[in-house]
Amino acid sequence: MDNFRTYRVKGRKSGITMLFKYNLNGSIREFSVDNGDLLLELAKKLFYDYAFPYSQDIMDQVWLKSEKCKKIFEISISPADLSFEAIWNLYNKKVARADAEKSFAKLSETDKIKLFLAVPAYHRYLTRSKISQAYLATFINSKYYLDDFDQV
Repeated sequence: MDNFRTYRVKGRKSGITMLFKYNLNGSIREFSVDNGDLLLELAKKLFYDYAFPYSQDIMDQVWLKSEKCKKIFEISISPADLSFEAIWNLYNKKVARADAEKSFAKLSETDKIKLFLAVPAYHRYLTRSKISQAYLATFINSKYYLDDFDQV
């Protein structure tokens, strides 16, 4: 399961709706046209005039702040899901839920993001090393999410 922050960009005149999805590192993972057709005129503006937002930083620093973009597009944001349910499903070891919920509730938003980013690397590490997966509460309490499992 991937966790995305989604920007819904709607053309004020054209009515076209585009979705830009960024992972927790701010890298674009998906661009799609949800409603309407991406015609040549808009494609030129999107790729040449407005600096295509290939990163969340460009979307936040350029598109959301540019008066030029605001005149043409209406932009709404759906934040990434940093809920306990999302990490419970991503971690995928369904034991000691109550302990995991208590530990998760104590984390700051920054640590929650680090936790979500660490889990896929931890799963790859487990596959390579053939060791058993820690309970989620242990993973959180021992701050395993701060480890670099891709380097181990």
